[in-house]
Amino acid sequence: RMAAEAAGPARGGGGAAHWQDLWAVLEKKLSGQPLNIMISQPAKKGDFYAQRHVTYLVTTHTYHHVVRRRFSDFEWLRSVLVQRFPGLFIPVLPPKELQGSTFRNSTDDPAHSQFILVRQQLLRHFMSDLCKIPFVRSDPSLLAFLSCQEDKDFAAAKETTAALGPFEDHSEGISVWREALLEGPRSRQWDRVASDFRRQLDEMEVQIKSLRRAMDGYIEGLEALNHHASKFSAAVGGWLGKETSYAERTSFEYVN
Repeated sequence: RMAAEAAGPARGGGGAAHWQDLWAVLEKKLSGQPLNIMISQPAKKGDFYAQRHVTYLVTTHTYHHVVRRRFSDFEWLRSVLVQRFPGLFIPVLPPKELQGSTFRNSTDDPAHSQFILVRQQLLRHFMSDLCKIPFVRSDPSLLAFLSCQEDKDFAAAKETTAALGPFEDHSEGISVWREALLEGPRSRQWDRVASDFRRQLDEMEVQIKSLRRAMDGYIEGLEALNHHASKFSAAVGGWLGKETSYAERTSFEYVN
């Protein structure tokens, strides 16, 4: 939508206003329900170091689907949607690693890894933003991601959906998005459109870098807090132990 708004005046009306009107009209043609998705309960999977990874419980309350997905599955979903919906902005995923985090490669205890817990929240925001896009709600790739419980079924669904191009698929979301591309405003000033779009991307990159620095600082702060909390807990434990031993008079010998 950013590039469309940069296009300015076009056939059928002003660029941004026309796109907003068209978006509202096309959204009414879609039957997909708003999706309520929760990401929770990170868990380690795999016995050998090379095979270890963390999975997340993905619960779709709208359809009562419950599956487990790893980070690479989220990457696959976004990659396929970018290919299937040319020109549509698909939300970005959190980085695979965070600088400054000693937890970045730790999968021994995912439920207590600050990095994993932060990633869990960011994945929840990713899915929430993704499901606000009406065109993708009924897309086969998203539905397979949310519903296939068996690994073999999900692998088969990946092959099927990835093989379909945007002009070969006749599912509802793709069809309506093609209509948006064909009916959307077109600008004759493509140099200005490209320049404006590049400027918007540069501004977004600055914001993403700022967000990443803030996340790194947040992770480091949590790690420092955990360290001091452990020291405090040990000190309190030592104090309680001494207090208990002092209360037991039989544990001391007194000179008569």
